[in-house]
Amino acid sequence: MGKVKFMAVRRRTLVLLALALCVWAIIATGFAGYYQIRYMKVTKAFEEIEGSIIQVDVLIDYGNGTQLWHNETKIVTGSTPLDALLIITKNVEFKKYDGKYITGIDGRVEGENSGWTWWFWNTEKSDWDYSLEAVDEYILHSDEIIKFQFVSW
Repeated sequence: MGKVKFMAVRRRTLVLLALALCVWAIIATGFAGYYQIRYMKVTKAFEEIEGSIIQVDVLIDYGNGTQLWHNETKIVTGSTPLDALLIITKNVEFKKYDGKYITGIDGRVEGENSGWTWWFWNTEKSDWDYSLEAVDEYILHSDEIIKFQFVSW
């Protein structure tokens, strides 16, 4: 009689173990499916965004010998030099006239005989060209090089 009872207990244990494994497999499959769907959605969103990202190189020349390069700054297509600058530093001051005019970067503010200008690299001349457009109106292109320079006059 003891052997029969042992066999019944063992059989019941094996059945419960098999049921537990089935439940675990169903739950694991559900999680795997859920995360696969999430992964596919994120991948699709990234691919859509990736085409709208460009890189620019930005130089900030503080006019006191300090120059900081921010190479391969990633910005959204259609961004302006001001947008690129705001990605690099949040400490930007400006005034609005017809367009925006930068009055301060990182605590370096304009004075009576000094102020901020912005330039772009002219690849044909291999030199900087002063921009006559407002810093929030010019649209940057991929691989463009721009400079914000503090100057005295």
